[in-house]
Amino acid sequence: MKIHIVKQGDSLYALSQKYGVPLQKIIEANPQI
Repeated sequence: MKIHIVKQGDSLYALSQKYGVPLQKIIEANPQI
């Protein structure tokens, strides 16, 4: 598992591209956002 501390300007889409993880998986893993 990778941990990323979100900074101003980060987007879920950009993070999905950076880490090669489908956007939906990021959303499912972080229901609080």
